[in-house]
Amino acid sequence: MKRRNKIVHVELKATQTHHYFSSLKAIFNTLSRDEVGCSYKYLTTLKLYEDGKSYENKLCVIRIGTLLSMPKKRQRDESDI
Repeated sequence: MKRRNKIVHVELKATQTHHYFSSLKAIFNTLSRDEVGCSYKYLTTLKLYEDGKSYENKLCVIRIGTLLSMPKKRQRDESDI
């Protein structure tokens, strides 16, 4: 089975740049509250952690998605040899 991780996509409208984060909190390690147009605390009240949910204001669009990755390979132990 594939591993699934949430990914947070932030599109800044003024510069038309895209940033990708592992959490809402991680946004604010790179971008300021003024760049995003809201605070981390406000974003947590929106309960965005479902696929397809988004938030938009005049400065940015924040979308939540799922990052699919390959499953971890099973490590061989001595009984497999």
